[in-house]
Amino acid sequence: MQESTLISRDLTEKMFKPYLNSYACGWAVSSVLDRQCTSHFGNISGFSNDFIRFVDDNISIIFLSNMNITPVLKLTREIAEVIFSESVSLPEPAVPIIFPLKEKVCGTYIFREDTENKSLEITIKNNELYVTLSKMYGAVYKFKLVPIKRDKKQTTFITEMIHEVLVIYYSVDKLEIEYTDYHGNHYILYKKSN
Repeated sequence: MQESTLISRDLTEKMFKPYLNSYACGWAVSSVLDRQCTSHFGNISGFSNDFIRFVDDNISIIFLSNMNITPVLKLTREIAEVIFSESVSLPEPAVPIIFPLKEKVCGTYIFREDTENKSLEITIKNNELYVTLSKMYGAVYKFKLVPIKRDKKQTTFITEMIHEVLVIYYSVDKLEIEYTDYHGNHYILYKKSN
């Protein structure tokens, strides 16, 4: 694309000229980290990808995943922050703790907000806790829950494979969850009565 070997420079410029808001022949034209870029995100049948090209810097980042729940848009932007020496913070390393209340937290939890996900399920298998919920396009995923922090009122868990956080709050008569997905969206759920 830079050298105009496949198509002429004139056609390349037309291809990247926005015609509908910031959309240009399959490419989004925008600014990321105050740099002009063109990008294309896509996902289908469980796959997800992002291609971002920083035009003036001659840098392209391509992220391909065979799991449609991988936050490729966020990850390509974080890679760009590293490349352009922006301040980047990593999550604290997770150190698992002992969690004795596994049976108590198992069950179905209902989202308070009206979302595509109506519920999530916490189960036990081989003495480990798992969360099951539907993600993009209704695909159901099951992730191991790793307890990392606990006090009398709450326990914080993270999921394996993708960085999601569940905080379970205890009260005398109910259990509630504050769930933060990999996009940073926050949800409140309550345990369904048996």
